[in-house]
Formats: sequence, structure tokens, C-alpha cells
Amino acid sequence: MKKIDKNSFGWRLHEARRNKGLTQKELAKRIYCHTTVIAKWEQNAHKPSYDFIVLLCKELDVSADWLLGI
Repeated sequence: MKKIDKNSFGWRLHEARRNKGLTQKELAKRIYCHTTVIAKWEQNAHKPSYDFIVLLCKELDVSADWLLGI
């Protein structure tokens, strides 16, 4: 079983989304992207662009510093 890195972007995104009570599909709709994009970000398979980081922070009420693990 793969160890979860709680400092990773994907884990932080997953936790912030769950804390807001959103599914991947709901979050994707709110930031105008596809559900598979959210899934790839949460799996740390891809990283979002600056524009999506801004949208994620606004939608999830978290700071970019926290989301990025700074």
C-alpha cells in the first residue's frame, strides 16, 4: 500500500475539497474543468496552472501557501 504524503499538493486539495463537502465533479464544475483533471491533481499525477490554483483557493477558502505546502 502506498504511503500518503500529507504535505503533498494532492492530499491538501483532497482534504480541502472534502472539508467543503464537495465531490470531484462538483468542484470541477465550479472551476470549469473536467472531473478527471481534479482526480489527476489529487493523485499528484499533474499539477494545476497558476490560474487554476487561484480558482481552487477561492472556491475552497484556503490560502495558496497552505494548498502548495509552503
